[in-house]
Amino acid sequence: MAKQRTAFEDLDVPRRVILSRLEDESMQGATLKSLSLALGRNETYLHQFVWYSSPQKLDEDDRVKLAALLKVDQQTLRAPGHLGNTPDLPPDFHQQNGTNPPHKPALGGVQTSIVELAIRASSGEGSVVSEEPELGSWSFPELWLRTELRASVSELRIITIDGDSMEGVLRSGDKVIVHIGRTEPSPPGVFILFDGIGLVAKRLEFMEGSDPPSVRISSSNPSYPPYERTVDEINIIGRIVGRWERL
Repeated sequence: MAKQRTAFEDLDVPRRVILSRLEDESMQGATLKSLSLALGRNETYLHQFVWYSSPQKLDEDDRVKLAALLKVDQQTLRAPGHLGNTPDLPPDFHQQNGTNPPHKPALGGVQTSIVELAIRASSGEGSVVSEEPELGSWSFPELWLRTELRASVSELRIITIDGDSMEGVLRSGDKVIVHIGRTEPSPPGVFILFDGIGLVAKRLEFMEGSDPPSVRISSSNPSYPPYERTVDEINIIGRIVGRWERL
């Protein structure tokens, strides 16, 4: 028997699209079982496809029918690596009034916008992101946000990195997507936070057993030594979940 996938993150784009659409209220309680039967297949067909990779890819008839049922572009259900037009890679940032590159189609076709804030991490003194002025917005495929970042647009903000403390991971001038709904430093990761001095991008790691509860704040650039703060001394704005960098 094929090995079962055990986590959503292990799934490829077509399988993520299917599961993500089933969570949408517009699908009116559709399930893998009901969709399988609607395709004229046995009731476990899509369950086997999603979690056991059996079959490894949908045949063309099933793909076209399923795309119509899920109300998505059929290209999003193509197997990765085929010779057609599959959105295997996340889209580039593009301005709201711009167009998608023809070789990177929008997942599902529906676009939504993430607000960019007029702040730069490591240079600002504010700690309440919701009160910062907006520079504008960037357009992304809504389905990509749900399947790849597992977030709604209301939970995401874009800000610009300033300085070299995270060089090697983030460069000065990079724009990053911040998930403001993820403010717990566990598991460890790169966050935007107000550390009592300014708004910074740093790696945070919760120190198990610390009393009072504390976090280790570190940079990827060895020129900047790590330091510690208690949880009460910092304000974690959100976890960085994506970035756009200049080449």
